[in-house]
Amino acid sequence: MYRFALRPRWLLGHLAVLALAVVLVSLGLWQLRRLDQRRDYNALVSRRSETVMPLPARGWQGSTEAAGLAFRRVRVRGRYDTANEVLVRFRSNHGLPGFHVLTPMRTARGSIIVNRGWVPVDMGESWPAAAAQAPSGQTTITGLLRQSEPAGRFLPDRPRSDAPLSVGAVNIPGLERRLSVPLYPLYLDLDGGGVRTATFPAALPAPKLDDGPHLAYAAQWFLFAAGSAIGWAILLRSSARRRRRALGR
Repeated sequence: MYRFALRPRWLLGHLAVLALAVVLVSLGLWQLRRLDQRRDYNALVSRRSETVMPLPARGWQGSTEAAGLAFRRVRVRGRYDTANEVLVRFRSNHGLPGFHVLTPMRTARGSIIVNRGWVPVDMGESWPAAAAQAPSGQTTITGLLRQSEPAGRFLPDRPRSDAPLSVGAVNIPGLERRLSVPLYPLYLDLDGGGVRTATFPAALPAPKLDDGPHLAYAAQWFLFAAGSAIGWAILLRSSARRRRRALGR
């Protein structure tokens, strides 16, 4: 009844469907591996950020271990250097466009970039804004250490001679060159509960610690694989029925 399925063109079809199913299953397994990586990342961030510690001293020497400090919740005491504030372009907050405000903090050991939060476009374009000024004097803050962003998106710009430096990414080596100030190799995302004098800059959201879309994508690829196999089986069966009817059986 199914001898026709051994003909060359059908054999090619079997191979094509098999190859497609293998590719789709591989994509599903890849998404499951991505899910495992995401969960490992979530666990790492949760573990590192659950307690507050003093800013680790070893980072000041540019240690290769500095990357291992990312997502540590740290406490820093110093004075904001508002003369060297920098705005980060194209940062949104609840769907609204704006800027992030980077203000170096001078400490007893050196300066660290602090991301104080988000301001809307109109405030950023007329910076500095009294409604979003940094606290004066000695200040103690807490926040999450974050790794420097890629240099390729840094693209520094100063739209007006009296405007602050504007960048496309929080790239610490780039900021160090532009500001001519030695910087800690990681920057600090200010906690929402940090010292604030006004509504702006708006507090930064905490890192997302969900599973993301990976499980849904994996299920989708597995369903596609099953669908291709079932569809081919249905095609074989319907072809066999047509042949049987044509032969009058």
